[in-house]
Order: sequence, then structure tokens, then C-alpha cells
Amino acid sequence: MPLEKGDNMEAKLILRRSQGESGSTAEQLRQAKPKIKELLKDKKIKKLDFNIVGKDIDKKRRFTKADLELKGDVFNEGEGQTGFKKAGREVLMEAIRRAREKAPEPVVFLVLTMDRLGRDYGEIASLMYDDWTYGNIRIYDLTTGQGFGFGDKQEEAVLNTMMTWGGISKLGEIKKSIDAGEAKINRGYLGSSKSIPELVGSGTKNAGLDYRKASEVMRAHGFYEKNGKRFLNDSVYIGSMFGKDNKWAQRWARKFEAFEELGVLETYLKNIEAMNAFILAEGGYPRNAFKGNRVKNILASSTGWFTYPAGVNPSDKLPIAQNEFIEFPEPLSIGLEILANNHPKDIEEFKVIRTPINNEQKLELNEFQTQRRAR
Repeated sequence: MPLEKGDNMEAKLILRRSQGESGSTAEQLRQAKPKIKELLKDKKIKKLDFNIVGKDIDKKRRFTKADLELKGDVFNEGEGQTGFKKAGREVLMEAIRRAREKAPEPVVFLVLTMDRLGRDYGEIASLMYDDWTYGNIRIYDLTTGQGFGFGDKQEEAVLNTMMTWGGISKLGEIKKSIDAGEAKINRGYLGSSKSIPELVGSGTKNAGLDYRKASEVMRAHGFYEKNGKRFLNDSVYIGSMFGKDNKWAQRWARKFEAFEELGVLETYLKNIEAMNAFILAEGGYPRNAFKGNRVKNILASSTGWFTYPAGVNPSDKLPIAQNEFIEFPEPLSIGLEILANNHPKDIEEFKVIRTPINNEQKLELNEFQTQRRAR
């Protein structure tokens, strides 16, 4: 047994969610806590400081280097962090650095499952083999009770095999996830239900929001400059006019201004108005119409356009599309009735244009032509 009663070893918990996986590191922490409690009960490890080092587990703050200097024993690598490469894993490297400073006192890295540490045994071994073989770091799988660095070479060989074949399997899962994402783009889908306008019947607090009026009000109030940045005048007041806050007003003012500069604002507003009219024309309660198959079909093939009417360069979560500029077909140019009753692949006019783009060209894009992580 890698950890014995009374070992009372200093411990650090490593959290990581892979590309293409569901769940979150917050959920991993929740699952790990009762297992850690059992280890504490038997005095196998010392009490942990559950403060987070690394990525914000609630995903409310952007990660900075200062997050590596925080005090705590829970090291959160965050969401979508690859387990196949050591490059870019600053949080794990910080955990290793702190553990090495404790030498010769042993420090155990706790992981919910071994693949939280890495998908490729070779990569992890190149980084930490000397630490668990000759140094003071141990690695312990909370689910299986197996680990590295406890002197059981046979067990380590088994774990090596499991990580290798598990990694190969995971690569297949990631490829399927990437392929699915690329296929969605070709069907006109990129973004989410939260990235499109709040349409009639959508069920949001401000369903049916008058975006044309909002754009006119914001244009009338104008902008002011501060520290080289532009801000909407009276943003708190304007936000309250539409049941929103000042941050919403600031962002949408920039968005409307950008769409106007890019020549798509009027087309964007006309498509929103046409969608609202279509939903109301379906009859019955707008909410039922919005949830109906015809409206769902339209949105499935036009979410990309409603999110990025002036085109977009997707994020690096899509390895092929990240080097392309994507232009989605305008819904009204196809026809809402056609989109409501047909799959995009069966519509001859439905064409998603994908143009290769280099890093210099990416820098020239407007912020609303690049994929963001949040609304």
C-alpha cells in the first residue's frame, strides 16, 4: 500500500480537466475531499490548506502569474489543459518547485485519478521521474490507491501501461470532439445559446430586447476616452433602460460600433427583427414557438452568424479553424422558412466560407471577430 497509517506526509492536490471532457475541476475537488478526509483520519497525510494556487476554480478571474504565488495546497491547472505535454503547465511546475524545496521531507501529490497528472507517461516521467525515484515527491491516485515513488516497481510498470493506453484512448476522444466542433462550423454553428441576441420567447429575463433602440440610444449618448480607451457615456443609466447593468451597456456599445464600422450593423438588426417576427408568427405562446423544432433548426444553422455577423477567427480549441477566418451565411439571405425546414447540407445556397489566416492577419481583426470564452 503506497500510503500507510501514520505516514503523516505533506500533501498537495493536483486538479486538471482535459480537452473534450465534461465536468470541471471544481467537481474534481468535491469528489476528492471525502477521499482526502479518509487519509487524514488514518494520519496518512497532514492537513491540507484548501486555498487554490493557479487557475480560479470558479472561472471568474483571468489567470495571471501572481496566482502562482498564492498560498495553498490545491493546485488547479484549470479547464481544457492538455495532459499530453508539460509545456505551458505552469501550475504543475509550481507545485513541483514547492515540493522540491521540502526535500528530503517527502511530499505526496494527490490526484483524483492518475490521468489528472498526465496522459502520457513519457512526458510525466521526463519531468518527474528523478523526483519520485530518487527524490522526495510521491504521486498517489485517490481512486485506485496506486502510485509512483513508493518503491513498488511492478505497480509503477502497471501504471505506466495504463497511462499509455489510457492516453491513446483519450487522444481518440479528443479527435472526435475536435471533429464534431469542425463539423458544427460547417453547419453554421459556433458559439452558444448565450452568445446570440435575447429573442422573443427565449426565456431570458430580457427576451425580446429592442436591440435597434439600444443601438440608437448608445449612439446618441456617445463615448468618452480615458487612458486611451473608449467608454460609453451614462452606461449605468442606459443599462437600466434595458434591464441590464453598465458592463452590458459598455460591451454592447462597443459591439454596435464595431458592427457599424464593419458594415454589418443594419443587417444584424434586421435579422434579429425578422427572427422575432418569425417566432411570433408561429402562433401560440412565444416560449413554445421558440422551443419548437422550426425555430431550433434556424438557430442551429445561424448561431454562428448571430454571434459573429462580421466573421470570426475561432479559438485554439479548434486546431484547424484557429488558422482560418470563418464567414457564416446571413439567415435572411437564405430565408428563414428554408432554414426552418431543411438541414444546411441540403440547402445549396448555404455555404460557410473558411479562409486561411496568418498570425499577422489575426492581429488586424476587431475584438468581435475573435472567439471569446465568455459572453
